[in-house]
Amino acid sequence: MSKRGIQHIMRQTLKYSGIQKPVTLHTLRHSYATHFLEDTGDLFSLKENLGHARIDTTLIYVHIVGALPRSAAYSPMTGLFNNACANKAPNKQ
Repeated sequence: MSKRGIQHIMRQTLKYSGIQKPVTLHTLRHSYATHFLEDTGDLFSLKENLGHARIDTTLIYVHIVGALPRSAAYSPMTGLFNNACANKAPNKQ
């Protein structure tokens, strides 16, 4: 898929969602990096996930530093799903 194609999908998604703030693909990249560090604290895995050659480049995302083990691919949706399932009230019958 081309860069332009992804940008088009992004614009359409923003249009249909009603989000008014300016958002770019780079905004999503920054959000991903910030949430990854907040959830895992694993700077070295983030470096690999973002494709950075040098750790210096990744250090700009340091908001929270932890000593957690390396993580596989990260999905913010997994955390949201797990929280939603944990907060769901049991069915009354």
